Amino acid sequence: MRANWWMIGAMALVAAVCLGSLGYTRHTRAEPQRTIDVYFAGVVAGDSGKAESALTGSALTAFRRGAAVKPQVKAELTGTQTRWVLVTGTMAVADVTVQVKQSDSVDIQTARLSLVQQAQGWRIFNVEAAPLAYDRWPSHSTSAAVQVVNEYLRLSLAGDYDGALHFLAGQARSEAEATLSIVKQAKLAVHAENVKVSVADTFGSTVWITATYKAAVGGAEARPVRLLLEVRPVGGTLAIVKSDTL
Repeated sequence: MRANWWMIGAMALVAAVCLGSLGYTRHTRAEPQRTIDVYFAGVVAGDSGKAESALTGSALTAFRRGAAVKPQVKAELTGTQTRWVLVTGTMAVADVTVQVKQSDSVDIQTARLSLVQQAQGWRIFNVEAAPLAYDRWPSHSTSAAVQVVNEYLRLSLAGDYDGALHFLAGQARSEAEATLSIVKQAKLAVHAENVKVSVADTFGSTVWITATYKAAVGGAEARPVRLLLEVRPVGGTLAIVKSDTL
């Protein structure tokens, strides 16, 4: 009987320690999560001051050195998903995926954030790229993916670069937005012919599509172009997340 009481007491002690640890983990995650939310809310809204309030050290320096944050047209932060890589009493590392709605298109971006607890609270001291998390697409339709690529090519080759952005997400969208102002200012006429789109391969929720055509830019001689585009489900729709020239 005495042994049973000893076991019950030991189990109660272990349970108390475990529950205390779980509570501590929830607390430490809640604080850095608030900092993450403030950072992305500031970035999406174009509020540099708000975004900077969540940063420190090299992350703050890099942010200030970069181009000024510009508010996106009708941009709305519609979702944030955090996967914790490390959480301690004073340090945290998280892979964060944010979903942003702009006009009638959806974009998602993922970053790995490193945070440290300071006297004024949790602050992000490092921001780096992280693998993009995609939606599951259990019964994908290759014809729908081909349609996305066709619409993207139709708009981009016609010079409607803003419209073409609606069919991009992740890395492909970031790269397009980085050169958008330069492309618009150049105002080069593009003539494309013999545009052909075909499915190269599929795996799980991914469809790889090749696009070939001849393009003449600004009156120059037409040259063959071959692209490999990766299409995945993003935010409940399909989008081109990567584009490579072959």
